[in-house]
Amino acid sequence: MSAVSCVASLSPGLADLATQIALPIAVAPIDSPFMALDQPGQRLLVARDGIYLEVLSPSLYARTRIGTLQSPYGELNECLTLPHGPIPASILMQLADLALSAHPHEMAALVLADASCDARYRIHIPSARGSHSAVHYDDTGYSSDALVIDAHSHGFWTATFSATDDASDRSRVEPHISVVFGQCGSRISLGLRSRLCIGAHLIPMGLPDMRRLFV
Repeated sequence: MSAVSCVASLSPGLADLATQIALPIAVAPIDSPFMALDQPGQRLLVARDGIYLEVLSPSLYARTRIGTLQSPYGELNECLTLPHGPIPASILMQLADLALSAHPHEMAALVLADASCDARYRIHIPSARGSHSAVHYDDTGYSSDALVIDAHSHGFWTATFSATDDASDRSRVEPHISVVFGQCGSRISLGLRSRLCIGAHLIPMGLPDMRRLFV
């Protein structure tokens, strides 16, 4: 094979260019500071211990490892921060109260970043129709850039994410935290599960990770 044909075969096609624009890839530096995304978007990062997915929206920044490998590049750590600062713990309590008051039906509520509020966050309660086994709600009337938490409850059932929840979370363009409340009959039995959602990636969050987002 000639040198010319080798070069030609490496020329990116339209699909390659579109993919590189939508999800660029970079390497973690070894002896210089890591520069995080400073504009909304996402990219893949090759680091010493694996592949990381980095994403930034106006309301959430995350860097999470999605694959393991050994490489000669620099080290990275996982990170989840909120550009508007930590969320008041009272908002989490309000979400729990909504789950309890809706029981035995399911409820839905969103936490949105809002710089015009003293608390920097507010709860958006969409028009919804909840039953013992599902909740359907109007997902309009707010800016998706402001989304931080998408919360719902499962009434009698445990705090676990269903296949329907998986499809719903993956359908969102913006990165967000998904929260489900379960066993909502009383405050004593109430359970909570959370995860970070970035496109097709649904990454479970432990309780300590969730607590760090609140103050």
